Amino acid sequence: MANGFLDGTNAALMARAMESDLEVAVFVTPVHAQVPDVEAAVRLVEAVEHVYELGVDTAPLESFATQVGEYYRTLAERLADHAEEEQPPDRMYM
Repeated sequence: MANGFLDGTNAALMARAMESDLEVAVFVTPVHAQVPDVEAAVRLVEAVEHVYELGVDTAPLESFATQVGEYYRTLAERLADHAEEEQPPDRMYM
């Protein structure tokens, strides 16, 4: 993440911290813009776990991430198969 910005709640917290004695930290991780990115959630939980040593078991989330990833891979394959088939012309405006 060479470049980026904060917005929403993260930005509001940081702005407040710059103007007061409030101590703030924001954890961010790169995410896939087009599909749910459960792997990003795993990275975020692991980072918080590393810092605060909360004893969080990420195995269920990692399993869910695998399921979501497989779902979207299968969906992409199905869409690619349909794209290769001859599609009827768009008759929407006829």
